[in-house]
Amino acid sequence: MVDLHCHTKHSDGTWNTVQLLQQAERKGITLLSITDHDTLESYFDLFGMDYSQYYSGEILVGCEFAAVFNGIRIELLGYSFDLFVVQKWLDDFYRRVEKKKSFCEEYDQLLALCKKHNVAVDAGDMINPSIEYPIAAIHRNIKQHPQNRHLFDRASWVSQEVFFRNCTCNVNFPLHLECSTQVPKAEDIADVIREAGGFVFLAHAFAYSLSDYNAFLNQIADARGIDGLEVYCSKHSTSQANYLSNFCRKRGLLVSGGSDCHGMKNPSRKLGTGFGGLCVNEKEIMAWAGQRNSDQYKVHN
Repeated sequence: MVDLHCHTKHSDGTWNTVQLLQQAERKGITLLSITDHDTLESYFDLFGMDYSQYYSGEILVGCEFAAVFNGIRIELLGYSFDLFVVQKWLDDFYRRVEKKKSFCEEYDQLLALCKKHNVAVDAGDMINPSIEYPIAAIHRNIKQHPQNRHLFDRASWVSQEVFFRNCTCNVNFPLHLECSTQVPKAEDIADVIREAGGFVFLAHAFAYSLSDYNAFLNQIADARGIDGLEVYCSKHSTSQANYLSNFCRKRGLLVSGGSDCHGMKNPSRKLGTGFGGLCVNEKEIMAWAGQRNSDQYKVHN
């Protein structure tokens, strides 16, 4: 079993690195990639331990990067890169934008959007950028005011993740947030990952609120913003996965897949199997991942 998309406490998961490895071992996962958001800290955890006592499979270096392409907020998955090169780039970029400061600025922008569009919020509510993402803070703030309920569909009201995709990332929704100053361009991330020897994939393509998925996929492929697509994903239906698989075949793109497990944050989305129906085609994954055998691409004890 393969899972190339999961998270630890170093971003927005609930398990630490060891707990995730233990879960992977229990599930019988033979190839794992930990893809925390904009950080490689889990891999530096591994350098300080004999992780074979927790996990007997192989670990492929990976990360999920926040990005902007054509004004649309997306996520890119990078794999098989030199982690020291990419970590330096992450450090340099987020040092320039001062991540905690940018979180506060993003939250203030969301508050201003709410005020502009008559969404009730507590303007005095503060964000702690050390422990909370701006989206989580504004979603919490909005839900404290029951009069806002009619402004959002049920899924966006209940789920912070759906609110993020359908509201703040949706260019047609009043709370759409332009975040090009806080988030790097997809093309820049792709260049860094490739220069570090890696591959770039668009994560969970059908999770984004797009009016024309086919056009968007062709645009990002034409711009060489990606080498492949995350075809197999908990967020994708079978028909969507088939569509993406066919798209990859036509465009000569690579295929990846993973559960996007966040531990107990969403306990029904399990490592390796997603919501139960996830079936990653290991042969397609190993066509590229199995060739990356050097120490700079895989983590070894």
